[in-house]
Amino acid sequence: MVWSHVTHAAAGWKLCSVLHRSELLEAARSNVRIKVCYIMIALTILGCVAMVITGKEAAKKDQTLVRMNIEKKARWRAEVEKEQEAAVGKAQ
Repeated sequence: MVWSHVTHAAAGWKLCSVLHRSELLEAARSNVRIKVCYIMIALTILGCVAMVITGKEAAKKDQTLVRMNIEKKARWRAEVEKEQEAAVGKAQ
């Protein structure tokens, strides 16, 4: 009887030890997840600051999206006109 009690106590200790280890591992995983989240937040903030800085520099140089789109459309129109002139020249 005494021996079986010791065996059960040892098995209970092992189970408790396993539970304790899994809790420690889960706590470590949670800490790692939190640190990764903090790193991602910091990188996001740095990215936003970098975009604001580059946007302000581009605005000073007058390189806005509106101007770039206008220039691109002007190039497209010029290309279309050249193609139409070439097609008319071939037809004559």
